[in-house]
Amino acid sequence: MRKEIFLVGSILFSAAIFIAGNGLIGTLIPVRAALAGFSNGTLGLIGSAYYLGFVAGWVTGWRTYSERVREAFAGPGERIAGFIFIGHPVRELEERERPPLSDVWTAWETPKS
Repeated sequence: MRKEIFLVGSILFSAAIFIAGNGLIGTLIPVRAALAGFSNGTLGLIGSAYYLGFVAGWVTGWRTYSERVREAFAGPGERIAGFIFIGHPVRELEERERPPLSDVWTAWETPKS
């Protein structure tokens, strides 16, 4: 009897960790997006697209700061914060090439007073 209780208990414990982790991810993604400058409308649009089975993404950087792009898509005195892409994947998504972590990351050290 103890063995069965232990087995069922371990399954329930694993399910609890999974459910708690899923809730944590659902909480942290909007917080991180807000820190990155996503508006509530942008986050809602991307989240809704995922919920409906689309693939969505947000791109910022040189594309949004380019004067040529701004003239093509924005009016006088307006600026572009980013572009949202929504669609269906026609093939498996590929990971883009990234620099080695050691080239872009260093350990933070406490400042010496």
